[in-house]
Amino acid sequence: MINRFYPGSLKGRIRIPSSKSLTHRALIAASLANGLTQIHHPLYCDDTMTTIACLQSLGIDIQTSQNDIILNSPGFYTICGPLDVKESATTFRLMVGAISMFSQEFTIQAHPRLIERIRTNDLDDLDGLTFTFMTDAIHIVGTLNQKQYYPALNITTQWASGLCMLLPFKFFRIHDHILTGDYVRLTVSMMKQFGIELIQQDGWLTSKGQYLPQKVTIESDYSSAAFFIGMAILNNHVRIEDLSRDSLQPDVRIISYFEQMGAQFSITPQYLKCTGVHFKDCTIDLTQNPDLAPILAAVASVSSKHIVLTGLEKLEYKESNRLLAIRDSLNLLGANVIIHDMSLVIEGKRTLYGDATVEGYRDHRIIMSLVAINSRIVHPFEIIGCEYVNKSFPDFFNYFQRVGGIYESSVSTSNG
Repeated sequence: MINRFYPGSLKGRIRIPSSKSLTHRALIAASLANGLTQIHHPLYCDDTMTTIACLQSLGIDIQTSQNDIILNSPGFYTICGPLDVKESATTFRLMVGAISMFSQEFTIQAHPRLIERIRTNDLDDLDGLTFTFMTDAIHIVGTLNQKQYYPALNITTQWASGLCMLLPFKFFRIHDHILTGDYVRLTVSMMKQFGIELIQQDGWLTSKGQYLPQKVTIESDYSSAAFFIGMAILNNHVRIEDLSRDSLQPDVRIISYFEQMGAQFSITPQYLKCTGVHFKDCTIDLTQNPDLAPILAAVASVSSKHIVLTGLEKLEYKESNRLLAIRDSLNLLGANVIIHDMSLVIEGKRTLYGDATVEGYRDHRIIMSLVAINSRIVHPFEIIGCEYVNKSFPDFFNYFQRVGGIYESSVSTSNG
C-alpha cells in the first residue's frame, strides 16, 4: 500500500492504544498460570496476534473481544499445531525457553528477516538449547540446564526477560545485573501482578510464588505515543490523553529526550501537551532506547539545529537496518542526515521539500516517524508499504486523521 500525504497543521485530542510490550508479557504470564485470566484493554496488532496464535497452538484456550482477552490455561504447554512467530522477535525470545520446558525438540517458523535479526551472539548464553537455522524456520533442541546464569552484559533484554519468566519453574538463578535492562524490569513488574516475586540475594535472582490467574489492565503505549508527541511538538494543538510520566515503560524517556532538544511539556492526569519548543543543539545517547531514533531523527531534521543521536549500534538488527533507513528516507525528503561512527548527525532545517516517493523499508517505526513530521514537509510525498504499521499500531492512520492529517491510499504493486 502506498499512501500520499498532504501537508497541513494538526490539532485534536486522542488516547493512544495499549502497550504492545505489556500485552505480550501479560499473555505469556497468563499462559503459565493454571486458570482463567482476563486482560482488559489489550493491544491487537500483528505482533500480539502472533503471540496469541502461538499460545493457541500450545493448547491455550483464548477468546478475544474488542476490549478483553479471556485466556484459560492448564498452566503448561502442549504443541497442538505449527508454531509461527512471523516477524515478532518478542514472541520468539520470550517464549522459546518456556516451550523447551514442555517439549525438548520443536520447530518454529519465522520470516527470513527475523531469522537474520535473532541470529546473534547472545544465543550462546542460553546454555542447553541448540539452534539450527533454516531459511524460514528454526529447529530447537534441549532445555535450559544450568544451575546459574551469568548472561553477557549486552544480552538482548527480550532473552533476559524470557529467562526471568522461567525462574518459578527452573531450579536455577540469574545474576542480577540483568535488572539494568528497562524491559526486564517491565517483565518483572508484570510477573509480580501474576503472583511472582523476584528475590535478590548476594548478586543473584531467584523467585518465590507461582503464576496465578489475574485480571489485568494494559496501559497506553509510550512507543506509539512517541510519534504523536512528535506531532504535538510541531503543532500547537495536539493533546494526548491518559499518559503517565511515572510509567515503567522504557520509552517514557521520549519526553526527556525531546526536552533535551528544547521541548517543554505539561503532563496532567488528563492529557499531555507541548507548551513550547525552542530547539537547541544537543547530543542524545539512545543506548537504552534505540527504537526511539526514527522519531527523534525525524523531528531533529526539521529543528534548524545540529543534533546528534548516539548509542545506535543495535539499529542494524531491527525490522530494517534502521540506521540506513532513517538516513535515506529523511534525505530523500530533503533532510541533511549523515552516519558517522554508528551515530546519526542531523543538520536540521526549518522545513523539508518533500515531493518524493519514499521506501518504508517494511518498518513500522520508519513509516510513522515520517508521517509525524508531515506538517513540516512543503510538498506532498508518498510512502511505500504503509501496511507495515500493522506490526504495532494498526489504527495509526485513523489516529492521524483524527488530528487532521490528510492522506490518500493506493495499492502498491512493487512490495510483493
